[in-house]
This record gives sequence, C-alpha cells and structure tokens, in this order.
Amino acid sequence: MYRVRVDSVEAGYPGFRVRADMELGEGLNCLVGPNGAGKSTLIRAVVGLLRPIRGAVYVDGVNVYRLSPRSRARVLTALLPDAPTLHFMRAIDVVLLGRYPHSYLLYRAVDEAMRVMARLGIGDLAERRFAELSSGQRQRVLIARALMQRPRALLVDEPTVHLDIDAKVHVMSMLRELSGEMAVLVSIHEPDIMYRFCDTVYLVWGGTIRYVGPPEEAPLTEIYAVPLSPAIGTLELPAPRGEPLLHLVPGAGTCTPVMRRLAAMGVPFSVGVAHVGDLDHFVAAAMGAPLVSERPYAEISDSALEAALRMALRSRAALHCGCPFEAANSRNLALLREAAQRGIPVYSLSRDPPVGERLDAAGLAGLVRKLG
Repeated sequence: MYRVRVDSVEAGYPGFRVRADMELGEGLNCLVGPNGAGKSTLIRAVVGLLRPIRGAVYVDGVNVYRLSPRSRARVLTALLPDAPTLHFMRAIDVVLLGRYPHSYLLYRAVDEAMRVMARLGIGDLAERRFAELSSGQRQRVLIARALMQRPRALLVDEPTVHLDIDAKVHVMSMLRELSGEMAVLVSIHEPDIMYRFCDTVYLVWGGTIRYVGPPEEAPLTEIYAVPLSPAIGTLELPAPRGEPLLHLVPGAGTCTPVMRRLAAMGVPFSVGVAHVGDLDHFVAAAMGAPLVSERPYAEISDSALEAALRMALRSRAALHCGCPFEAANSRNLALLREAAQRGIPVYSLSRDPPVGERLDAAGLAGLVRKLG
C-alpha cells in the first residue's frame, strides 16, 4: 500500500491561506469542511497544480515537488470539477489520455483502457461522445482516465457534485474499492456520504486541519449550524422554536418523516415518549425538539408518561404517527386516550386508529392549517 505524507504544506491566494499535515494510508480518506475552507486549494497544492508557499508532499518517501510534471503525473493524479472540456472526444479517447505521462503512443494502450472501463462498468460507453454521457457516467470515465496513469495516489475534488443518489453511491463505492490499491483522498460536502464511506476524516476550517479521525467523532456541529445525526448519518433541519402546535407520539421511525415535514414547514412540535435507540429518538434529539425519552426496550415509566402528557396538553393536537402498540410502548396509547379525554384533538396515521381520527400523510398540511 502506497503512503502519502503531506508535510506542513501551506498554500493559498492573496488574503487566504490554508495549511495542512496529513498522512494518507489505507482506507478512504476524506477532506471535509465548509465552502471556502480550502479543500480544493489543498488538493491543487498537493498535486502541484498550485505552487505551495512552503512544505512538501512525499509519496513513499519521494518528494513529488522535485519531480518533473510528467514524472509527478505517474505518481499522483487528481480529478477536479473544472476539468478541461472533452465533449467532442469519445469516452475511450478520454480514458486513453491517462497514458500520456507514460507514452505518447496512446493507441497501444487501447486494450488496457477497455479493461479499465469494463472494470468500472462503462465498457459499453467506449464509442460514445463524452458530451452524450450523464454526469455519473462522465465521472466514471474520468476515474478510468486517472487509473490509466497507474498512480500511487488519487485525489478527487467533490466527486458527487451534480450526481443523483444512485450515481453518488456507485462513484463513492468505486473510490472506496480503489482505496485498497492506492492512497485516495476525496473532498466532500455531504455528511451522509462521509458517515457511510469514509474511514478517516480530515476536517478543515479556519485555514488548517482541525480534526483527524473516524467520521463518527468528527465535530461537525462546531462548524455547521444545521443539526447532524452521526448515529444515522443524516443532516436535519432544526426543530422550529415556539409553543408546540402538535405533540407527536412516536415509535419505530414512524414520526421521522412527520418531524422532517413539520420542520420544513416551520411548525413547532414536541415528541414523546420515544425509546432511546429508536430512529424517531435519534432524529428528534438531532433536531433539538422537545423530547421525552425512555430507556431502550423498557416499559414507559410513570415519570416519562406524565412528562409526555404535560407536553401533549400544551399542544393544540396530538398525532399518533402509526407505530403499533406493544408491551414496551403500550403506555403511549394511554397517553393518547388521556389527552383525548382532556379535550386535546387526537389524530392517527394508522390505517386502523386505536384512538382519535384517521389522518393520511397528505393531510398533514391541512391539519396544520386547521390548527394554526
């Protein structure tokens, strides 16, 4: 396995500099940070496209800044969002460009190029014009071109930009697979991608690397104002502030889409009783919503039931999100019945409501208008 050491590299432009020390080893390395933090600047500096102010980059002990551009291209390669326009070239011709650092006789590498394209699942695109390809297909063609350089390290700047969900997963899975053969550094913005694919995160902001370690422990909340849920790898909108319009009775993740919809609508809500470890609990906690919790798999306690009932009585209505009632959450049904007896309108997303009026998902906005 090739190792890349970024030794006190400092780079930038008038009015902005970023400095980094990194040791890229096995696994997928991810450079994460807000816009303008310096991720693209670092990648350009590492591969030599931007002259660093100071520092050095070593690949297996060799200072790549002392190599000629052609020799350096055999060791390091980068995929950047602003790649040269290749629209009128065939996909196979774009891939063959990767052999240029090794030989001017590109036609001799056609068989190798076809093998690389087949490996990436794009062998059938060889004769297609680059302009005819989708964004995901173009990204795979460019990765194939990079592999034709036979590099020891691959640096990719924002590989998932403009891609749909399937293409994002495909490209990131491909890069993760390649990280077993060479050092791979990827700059990304999406926390869900980071949590699911990255092995080591380099968190950059304020002109330097502030964190190095596993994605689960990355202090993203220190640099992003939007709540994040590392446990499930999602970004959440903050729960709207104010007196709750709805009290949600959760379970088995049934309230998660409701909470996200209400947050998007700007509607304050409370949640309870939710068991720790349930998806609804993760999301409500990440959003910062008023929340009553119970231990995992435990029967709801008197104190938790009373706290949730107080929340429900302060709201204008209670909504059962549809979770079936069993032993552990059966007292949530008692909560709904007590709220109804005390004059709180109760609605349910269940097809066969155990209490209250049935409401379908499409009716949520209408209920909010009615209550508001």
